[in-house]
Amino acid sequence: MSLCHQSCFPVHFYRCNQKTMPIDQTYLLASLFWSTSLTFCILLGSPVLGGGEFAFPSAYELISSTLNPKYNITGYAPEQMCQTVPGTNGTQWRALLNMIIDSMPTTALGIPQLTLELYSNSTPLTYVIDNARNINIVKQNGDNVTLIPIDGQSMFSFLATFHNVSNCSTITDNLTIQRNISYPNLSIQQHLHMKTDLSSNMPKYVLSSVIFSIILVHYGIYGCTLMGLQKLVFAQLRNAILTTSQELTYFIKIIISLSLLQFAISFGGLLYYCIMRTAPMPTYFLLMIARSISSAFIRFISHYKGY
Repeated sequence: MSLCHQSCFPVHFYRCNQKTMPIDQTYLLASLFWSTSLTFCILLGSPVLGGGEFAFPSAYELISSTLNPKYNITGYAPEQMCQTVPGTNGTQWRALLNMIIDSMPTTALGIPQLTLELYSNSTPLTYVIDNARNINIVKQNGDNVTLIPIDGQSMFSFLATFHNVSNCSTITDNLTIQRNISYPNLSIQQHLHMKTDLSSNMPKYVLSSVIFSIILVHYGIYGCTLMGLQKLVFAQLRNAILTTSQELTYFIKIIISLSLLQFAISFGGLLYYCIMRTAPMPTYFLLMIARSISSAFIRFISHYKGY
């Protein structure tokens, strides 16, 4: 009895006469395509799984999120509206400042808190606002003031008294405005840019698993043929492939659950917009992209399971 017949036992994809059956490459190619697509989608949208206070945004945050833009503020002080404060010997001057916010602040875009600092030739100016129009004053600290714009008002003005200023041209000719913008709540866009993206390890794991499985199969079969221990070595290889497949299957189940959850959130947000007949464009496109990605992956898995 030959060594082949003595060591013959059931092994998938292998025969005792040392003829290999064709190995289906569909799963490997589909896994590689899926992992590459998933990595591209995650890097493109940077997405959904940010680190911080929430793992992924809720449906309410997707619907109610504002853009929270970085408004630009310009302003000037008319020379004819600048005069010395009586009884200060020219050390204090009162001037009217006109400010313009670009673009117009609205509730839909987000109403921020503006902290204004005024400079003259890189020297900070100490001032106190005596009266303001079309703006809400929160607090004053001498060298800066915190304001809240009014919804729909892109222009505001205030009358301020400047201390330790020798002449009016210091205010009217050399005025520089430095603004700091803050919001009480982060938008989805700000959250994704400011927080640590914990999803970066996910494409690494998928790619490494797929590449490892491809290398394991091809080089494993080559090693079996080269060494002449086809049956025993391929049985060990088969066990390793089964273990890797089980881990990959468990990971895919998690991805399927996340895709279903993402699909439910995006579909719920779109359904809400359909009922309300209104949809902010950035959030609407975010929901459409999320629904397309999740539904594409679910269709791919369903099509693959059909085989």
